[in-house]
Amino acid sequence: MLRGMTAERLVALFLLAWALLNFPLLALWDQSAFLWGLPIFPSALFGIWAVLIVGLAWLMERYE
Repeated sequence: MLRGMTAERLVALFLLAWALLNFPLLALWDQSAFLWGLPIFPSALFGIWAVLIVGLAWLMERYE
């Protein structure tokens, strides 16, 4: 079972993910611009998603 700081950090990561993938901040990426030939909005979604997965993996491996 998760205890102490691990659980708190997982909750903080969840809240960060919720904030980043919610409307006000996600709307910043909704533009008709391109980054290396890719639209910015899907690239930002994939980047945010990848960073959240890496953060979750780091948290779980660090505190086992």
